[in-house]
Order: sequence, then structure tokens, then C-alpha cells
Amino acid sequence: MEEDGAFTVTGTGDIGPGGTEGGGRPVERSLGGLPLGLLIVLVVAVRFVTSGSGSGARRGPARGTSIPRHRLAAQAVVVGAVTFVTGLLATGIVIPVAVVTLTGNGSSVVDVSALTGARVVAGTAAVLALAAVLALALGALLRRAWLAILAAALVIAVPYTVTSFPLLADGLSQWLLRVTPAAGFAAQQTLIEYPQVAAHYAPSAGYFPLPWWAGIAVLCAYTVTLLGLAPSRLSQNGPRTGQPVHGSGPMTAQESTNS
Repeated sequence: MEEDGAFTVTGTGDIGPGGTEGGGRPVERSLGGLPLGLLIVLVVAVRFVTSGSGSGARRGPARGTSIPRHRLAAQAVVVGAVTFVTGLLATGIVIPVAVVTLTGNGSSVVDVSALTGARVVAGTAAVLALAAVLALALGALLRRAWLAILAAALVIAVPYTVTSFPLLADGLSQWLLRVTPAAGFAAQQTLIEYPQVAAHYAPSAGYFPLPWWAGIAVLCAYTVTLLGLAPSRLSQNGPRTGQPVHGSGPMTAQESTNS
């Protein structure tokens, strides 16, 4: 409509989904117990490698022993596969039940396509599996269960948890979810950022700074790097080739003759 040289545009309808600003709850927010489940996964993965390496779960591998590369790879496959299947079953049950419960109670849930829903379920399971393998690699590398659990929690569980709530500045939260392994949880995001919609685009509102594939790529890079470093570190600290270990004292004459 034109009046006195001014144009006025009126109309109704949505120019983009309202997301959390419009009262809708994203489906991934139904996984409220995920931080606790993640911590359990990290602890189990670390104890799996440290308790199975010769010196008990509390101390980890002894200084004079090493984990063969093939054995570490087999442990990584087992931990990753078990965690993925468990996570797939858990998220595949929790999310649909939570959506039905919320909508039945009158709460609004942001609609997603079947493909996006499958990506959230499979992506969450894959991230948990990769996090478990990363924790296993830290256990083999640091060789102390408590130290590896602490390190894994600080680089994965803590960044994911603190950025899920408005506890930090948005810039700091986005930085943490770009450079730490917790970036992999971008696989959960279902909300879309629209340039024509003014909203709070922050991790605490359900928006990750990286696309889902880039977040998983960051987590994969950390996992592969640490898994590759672990056998090298262990072999450096292990016994030298060709020199049998007889104890901490000097060799006896008989041992010298046998050598």
C-alpha cells in the first residue's frame, strides 16, 4: 500500500521456524541424562584399557610393559562397537518416548524429518563411541586411570555440559565447541539458523557453531591422533628390544652367562 510516497507492507505467516524462541523444544533436548551417560562411558573405557594392561585399574600399565598395537586396536574396536550399539538403542528409545510424552502433555516439540531424526539418533551413538575410543587412547597414553578419566572429562564432558546451559559467554561457548572434542555433539543439532530471523543463536539455545559433519570430523581427528600416539608412547617406555628384564638389581654371574 502506498500513501504519501511511503510503502507499507502487511501480511501474516512465518518467515522461518520459531525454534526455541517460539516455545518449541528441539528433540535433542529430551536427552537430559546424556552428560551423566557420557561420563560413565568415559570411565568404563579408561578402566577397560588400564585394568587389562597388566597392573590393575588404579595404576594402569606398568612402566616396564607395553600394549601391542594390535591389542590396542582390538580394544578400541570392542569399546567403540559396544558403545555405539548401546547408544543407538538408548537414544532410539528415549527420543521417541520423550516426544510422545511431551506432546501428550501439551508441550510443543519442533518438528523434524525422519532423516534428521535418524541422524540425531545415529550421530549421538557415533559421538559416544568415538568419545569412548578417545578415552581408551588417553588411558593407554597416560597409563593412569584417574589421570586419563580426568583428562577425558575435561576435554569432552565438561565443555559439552557447560555450553548446554547459559553459564558462559556465547563467544567462549562457541570457541569450546569448535576446538575441543565436544564439537562432535553438533551431530545432535536440529535447529536451523535463518539470517532473516532474529534469535539467540548460541549453544545454550541449541545452536552449535559447526555443522554436524564438521563437529564429528573434529572429534575423529582427536581420536585418531591420540590412538596413533598411544602405541608409540608405550613402546618408548617399554623394555628395550633384546634386553630381558631380570629385576631392579644387578645381574648375577649365572644370569650373565645365560644372556
